[in-house]
Amino acid sequence: MATQQQISELHEQARELVTNLEELHRQVESYRTAKDELQKASSELVALVESTKQLSERSHQIIKAVNELGSAGVLELLSNLEEGIQTIRKNIQDSKAAIEEWLDGLDKSLQRASRKQTIVFAAGFGLVIILQIVLFVLARS
Repeated sequence: MATQQQISELHEQARELVTNLEELHRQVESYRTAKDELQKASSELVALVESTKQLSERSHQIIKAVNELGSAGVLELLSNLEEGIQTIRKNIQDSKAAIEEWLDGLDKSLQRASRKQTIVFAAGFGLVIILQIVLFVLARS
């Protein structure tokens, strides 16, 4: 009778292990999705760099035209250009801060998942060993 109870307990522990492994699988999928989002953010940064490059090229054209305008026109254009550059700089800093915050959160989530995965695998391995020992003992009796 005690053997039947032990097998029942082992069965319940194995069921819990399966449940934990399923949860781990869901978390891994969640982090895979987060990785895809990170790649998307990287693509958006590339687009931002390209936009900045184009702005720089246009600025060069404006400076060339300003040289042709004279000092009064140059001063006005420089003022406008400075405002535009400050706006872009602020947008880039805001974007960088938001991305760094998001990456920190993702890193912490990945670390938690890694710790959970290690614990679940260790517990699962221990349960498998215990189950093998019990089955071995049962087979000998």
